[in-house]
Amino acid sequence: METIAPLKGILRCGHCDCAMMPTYARKNGKRYFYYLCSRDSKRATSTCPVRQIPAGDVERITREQVMKMLQTPTILIKLAQVLNLPAEKIAELFKETFWQEISPGEMNRLLHLLLEKVEVHESKLTVEFKSSGIKTLMEEIANGEETD
Repeated sequence: METIAPLKGILRCGHCDCAMMPTYARKNGKRYFYYLCSRDSKRATSTCPVRQIPAGDVERITREQVMKMLQTPTILIKLAQVLNLPAEKIAELFKETFWQEISPGEMNRLLHLLLEKVEVHESKLTVEFKSSGIKTLMEEIANGEETD
């Protein structure tokens, strides 16, 4: 079974300025997924205050940030202009049901399209979006709308 790690290649340790790699541990037959600071994992003694973060938590917070960004008036107006549709229709597209129904593979693709990097610090998480990714998303939606 291959595990989808939506933030692989995007998530970075804000303390060590390195990639955080997806991994898991087993306990009582259950898998616990998390992201691990790759630089700290190579040290004999851990010195990174971030060290590891539960995958579910960081993926949920990141998904929430993407959801908020796609609901901002500026983005909705730009999408509406490009697609020649009312902003309300675009807002409706990205409502809760979209996020509940999107497959893990499509979510992975969407995050890689829209995110430049996600950086984890001891007490905060920063999300950096790709402007080119938003443009590509607009084009894909426009092409999908034209074929319907």
